[in-house]
Amino acid sequence: MDGGNIMDLFHRGRPVRVCAPMVRYSKLAFRCLVRKYDCDVCFTPMIIAADFMRSIKARDSEFTTSKSNGFAF
Repeated sequence: MDGGNIMDLFHRGRPVRVCAPMVRYSKLAFRCLVRKYDCDVCFTPMIIAADFMRSIKARDSEFTTSKSNGFAF
């Protein structure tokens, strides 16, 4: 499911598959891999807000996404 309303996932007649990996194991490449195996929702890495706001490097390296990433939180 690309875009749309996340609540629609709960009305498809099958379980919703959620991936919530441990710290440092939910970068974009990993999220794309689990999507390949029908994961519906993936969580992004935990981001330290203060560092994210202060540093362009932190923003560029800690949070990446793509159109094929689907629902990511």
